[in-house]
Amino acid sequence: MQEGAGRAAGAAPVGQATQAVGRVVHEPLRAGRARRPVGFGLWLALYVSGAALVVLVLAHLVAEHYLVPPGGLRAASVQQRLAASLWWWVVDLGLLVGALVHGLAGVYRLLDEGGYLPGGWRWVAALGLAAVGAFGLKSGVEIFQAFLAVR
Repeated sequence: MQEGAGRAAGAAPVGQATQAVGRVVHEPLRAGRARRPVGFGLWLALYVSGAALVVLVLAHLVAEHYLVPPGGLRAASVQQRLAASLWWWVVDLGLLVGALVHGLAGVYRLLDEGGYLPGGWRWVAALGLAAVGAFGLKSGVEIFQAFLAVR
């Protein structure tokens, strides 16, 4: 068989095609903007929070839909559940933290990789999103505490 048989005319050898595909991955998402690779910390935050959310959402759904006390799900039964065990605090606050980390890291990644954060704006966006996360966490904890205080 001849060398190159079975290949379309003008097609690159397999090794060259793989290299070309590898370069396409690093092309800018918007014209004229270079794409930066995502840092390991951001990648880790997205994937760890995503995996944690899967476990925590399942625990939350089981608690709220399958472990319902007789008489149905009421605010009083949720208060008793939260007051009785630290585990449910971990689940509910873990959901809050996981959702905040996953969502805000995803927004930052989209802004950064999309080329919407030129130069010095990356740290401004990171600080702004961190402030949104801190406010969300503070508000969520206050809501949990207020919910437990109502009797």
